[in-house]
Amino acid sequence: MQGSLDHPPLVVCQHRLKLALLFMLFGGLAAALGLGAWISTFLKSAVWAYLGLSFLAPLALGSAVAAAASGWSFLHPGTITLDPVGLTYRAYWYARRHRWTDIAEFVVFAPSSRARTPGCVFVDGYAGHPIGRGVSGRHASFGHAWEKSAVDIVALLNEAKEKWGGGSAPSPST
Repeated sequence: MQGSLDHPPLVVCQHRLKLALLFMLFGGLAAALGLGAWISTFLKSAVWAYLGLSFLAPLALGSAVAAAASGWSFLHPGTITLDPVGLTYRAYWYARRHRWTDIAEFVVFAPSSRARTPGCVFVDGYAGHPIGRGVSGRHASFGHAWEKSAVDIVALLNEAKEKWGGGSAPSPST
């Protein structure tokens, strides 16, 4: 982590070792599933060939895409940059800039029991990035593999919003 709330900007980066482990995990999974799909085409039963190509091959492709994304992130780690005006989230090939007033609160998303990601809930009526809003509604996730835990990052984001954003906004209605 570079900078501090007292000496902005504060930059939180993705952890390269975690990204390398994700790359190896998804790459190994893609190779194993791809090999299983390829071997299934040589089995005498057409059922196995069908299952291999219709089930294992798409899973192998999805794992390969996840491995490629993890590999790209390893080469170009994502960042969350905090300053008195707002935050900038940069990942893959894009960057998103949000003012503190665009965000109602920062939260920890838990899509599974072991995976936790920092994210935010936008204020009602926020119109930024309309394509993404149609998919995610008022929520945005900052992804995995940060140098700090999701809970620590959310605490830091909320502290920055409190310091620079004029206090916390009212809780969003559900």
